[in-house]
Amino acid sequence: MIVKLDGEPFATLVYGRQSTRAVPPGPHRLNLNNTWAWKTLNFDLQPGEHATFQLINRSGRFTWFLVSLLGAGPMYITIERGPDGLQK
Repeated sequence: MIVKLDGEPFATLVYGRQSTRAVPPGPHRLNLNNTWAWKTLNFDLQPGEHATFQLINRSGRFTWFLVSLLGAGPMYITIERGPDGLQK
């Protein structure tokens, strides 16, 4: 999955990998692309706040039918925001 933060390249993630970066407080935009789907998440960070996100590639309703028929099928993106908090 290709991840951009505020329009700048952030990370290319594969299963089980993670990435971290310090960013200034304020509004931010997270763009995700897995070549089948694109998703954008806008979020706001307060001073000292730490945000985590879990990015999930998931199959859709007819993905496995299309995989068996065409050899490929759509994968969708789910974003789950983890427990946030202020850094100590």
